[in-house]
Amino acid sequence: KDGYQIRDWSFTGTVDPEGNVEIRGIPEEQLDLLNVGKWQKIKSWSPLPPDGPGAAMRGPFHMTLTVEENTQPVIHVDQWLDLGDKLIRRVHYQARILRTDDHLTPDCKYEAPKKPKCPHREYLKTKIKYGQKNGVTVEAAKDLGTGEVTTKVGGSAGNVEAGLDSKGTVSVDGSYGYATGSTKVNINDGSYQISVGVGVDTERLAPKGFPAKIKEKLELTYDSKCGWGIKGTIGGGAFGGSAAVEGCVFLTKGP
Repeated sequence: KDGYQIRDWSFTGTVDPEGNVEIRGIPEEQLDLLNVGKWQKIKSWSPLPPDGPGAAMRGPFHMTLTVEENTQPVIHVDQWLDLGDKLIRRVHYQARILRTDDHLTPDCKYEAPKKPKCPHREYLKTKIKYGQKNGVTVEAAKDLGTGEVTTKVGGSAGNVEAGLDSKGTVSVDGSYGYATGSTKVNINDGSYQISVGVGVDTERLAPKGFPAKIKEKLELTYDSKCGWGIKGTIGGGAFGGSAAVEGCVFLTKGP
């Protein structure tokens, strides 16, 4: 936080004649972590490089002591650790460890999180929606370009539908006559998308009791990451379920 954080901790260790160092003990103080734009306290990990992922990250830690010309002994650390985790794949450890009574001024530079970039200038994805009890629906969407699959749980009241998908996006879609509109907000990064347009629903035109329906929409869209775009949707439904294809082409580059 604020570029660096100073922590005190007690540790024990040994150094053999070849300069091999083993240190035991990790910091007990909590660490400030920026998580989804908010600072929170977490149990700290050691700044020393472990032998591997998992339990080894609690030590003991093994390094090498070297003696630079006309200086005292020092430990240099600059290595990567592959975690294989879905959220954190690799960790980069960098350190310079020395003994001194002088005041140390860290030279770490803190950079504010950058705004998310537009993932793609255009997309085309399929959607399949299943009706559930008590008005709850489950929707699965697949991006045909990236292969990414997202799921959404939602419901509807009148001509308004709302839901939350697996990427943390809250969406609200509505219609009045032939006018359509929708708003999507990603609660993880604060990005949003607003669309307005026109739509045709064959349910209004087909004879009463017709078992299937087709919907078409053409909308003007503004995405906070990708700028302005044109979005089109065509889909059909029957017996409580529906399938659709949604495509969008962005006309300008995002911020």
